Amino acid sequence: MAESRSSIDASVYRLAYLGLARQVTGRAALTTEELHHEYGGKPDAQKLDQSIAQLAFQQGLTKQQVFDLLAVSPQVQYRVKQGQPIDLIKRYAANVVEQTQPRATQGELAQQPTSTKFQNRG
Repeated sequence: MAESRSSIDASVYRLAYLGLARQVTGRAALTTEELHHEYGGKPDAQKLDQSIAQLAFQQGLTKQQVFDLLAVSPQVQYRVKQGQPIDLIKRYAANVVEQTQPRATQGELAQQPTSTKFQNRG
């Protein structure tokens, strides 16, 4: 059952990535094959991933969901096919997420709950 769930998750992420790529590139008829051919291992691939991550955050995806979404990107898939170590590939995706994650404003920071482990209540 876990295998079918993960394949469903992967299919959803592939469709979501393709939909976001179509928005970013302005090409409504862009196919998965074209996407991988044009961006897999190419210099513009990271820019595409950053734009897609930024759009995904704007649409309300969480940091983990954006990280998972990047697993199906042409750049990540290209790196997997090239045999790069998974830790390097994960680091690439984590860097894209960190670079595009919305930063909290001062007002938002003030509204965040504070952790009691940092409060000294001698």
